[in-house]
Amino acid sequence: MHTNRYRQASFIDINNLLGRGSNALYSITGCDKSNVMCLAPSLLDYLTSHYQTLVEDRYFMLNNEITAFRKLPMEIGGSTTVTQGIQVEA
Repeated sequence: MHTNRYRQASFIDINNLLGRGSNALYSITGCDKSNVMCLAPSLLDYLTSHYQTLVEDRYFMLNNEITAFRKLPMEIGGSTTVTQGIQVEA
């Protein structure tokens, strides 16, 4: 999952404790592990989507390593804003 040098834990919620269905895949990030994000309804769904994203070259590369950043942030709920000629993507 490209977590080299990145503090992150991923887990599968087999008991549906977080309400997104049994086997939903989550990522917990942040220095205090307070940010929880549902990655996919199942590991198979996540890996299928991730593989397709890799094949279609939709991730940025940095020092020959794939980053966690998409080339088009709008694909995953991000946005793009231009202010005084400066474009910011988040």
